[in-house]
Amino acid sequence: GSYCTGTPSGIERYITQVAARLAKRAEVTVLSTAPHVFDNLVQHVITLPKWTSGHRARVVWQLSLMQQHCRPRQDILFCPVPTVPPLSPIPVVSVVHDLTPLVLRRWHGSQQKGLFWLSLQSLRRAAAVLTVSEHTKKDLSRLRLLPPERIRVAPEGTAVIPEQCANEPAASLRPFLLYVGCFYPHKNLLRLISAYKQACLGSDVRLVIAGTDIPRWVLRTRQAIEHEQLDSRVVMLGAVTDPELAGLYRNCEAFVFPSLYEGFGLPVLEAMANGAPVICSRVSSLPEIAGESAMYFNPHRTEEMVAAIRHVLSNSDVADRMRRAGIARSRAYSWDRTADIVYGTLSDVLDPHDLVPANNC
Repeated sequence: GSYCTGTPSGIERYITQVAARLAKRAEVTVLSTAPHVFDNLVQHVITLPKWTSGHRARVVWQLSLMQQHCRPRQDILFCPVPTVPPLSPIPVVSVVHDLTPLVLRRWHGSQQKGLFWLSLQSLRRAAAVLTVSEHTKKDLSRLRLLPPERIRVAPEGTAVIPEQCANEPAASLRPFLLYVGCFYPHKNLLRLISAYKQACLGSDVRLVIAGTDIPRWVLRTRQAIEHEQLDSRVVMLGAVTDPELAGLYRNCEAFVFPSLYEGFGLPVLEAMANGAPVICSRVSSLPEIAGESAMYFNPHRTEEMVAAIRHVLSNSDVADRMRRAGIARSRAYSWDRTADIVYGTLSDVLDPHDLVPANNC
């Protein structure tokens, strides 16, 4: 849980959902700079110093000081990020969520790429490695850090469910297109804003953006909205609660996700589970997650995004079919299933007859 800083993110959701379920099967100790996140979820929490919250500091801590907490009274270390401390006295299972710094190099500095590569090299010492999609497993396998037999796939689930749906702010925003996520350049928000304008949907159809990020990427998005003269039609909500998010998914005309690369694509799964027609990029893991329930486009071609948005919004029968197909598709994913795979992998490491030995890599 060293990655769990209290700032909303996909990885934090992964950690809290899996840790809570593992704690029902075993005694769990979490290391975190935000211990309140795990109130009533696990048996023990060790508070880490705040300086480990930053990306670079966190990687350094994981590779140098985290092993101090790996004591013989613990059976195994589950590290939900791609890092293995070098001198851990207990076996380690790590998770690779994506390979974004290596796949999309131009948006990451040399130091960030170097630290990420160093972390990946440490996976050679892992007893087993989990990925969140088959696509990420293939990406990782191509690096030849460890044999494919030692990589298992544990897809994510969704905790944003229709039963917790809140009416606001969704009801007062209708009709609207929806984007949920962060503002990193590879999320392709600038092209989405341009496509929204070119789609000419009418002044009553808003584009709603839900999510948070560091100030410079948020500012970059605001400047694009101003440049396109869409200040009155694009709504940036910032962080929202899970019930508010469920309401946004359920009330949107369509959910649009133009990302250039994903390791999984949790917002796509959340949108499907809540009955939103999904329009998304035909790249990386997204077709694996959404299957035939989504409408796809090339995220580098604005005109394809425009055509997909227009098609769904102008054909109610198509949108209804996509809603039903997405709900059905989402039932294959759950955090219970994720936790089952994680727990099974941890158990196999402690009883290793089902795993390829680490010295075979």
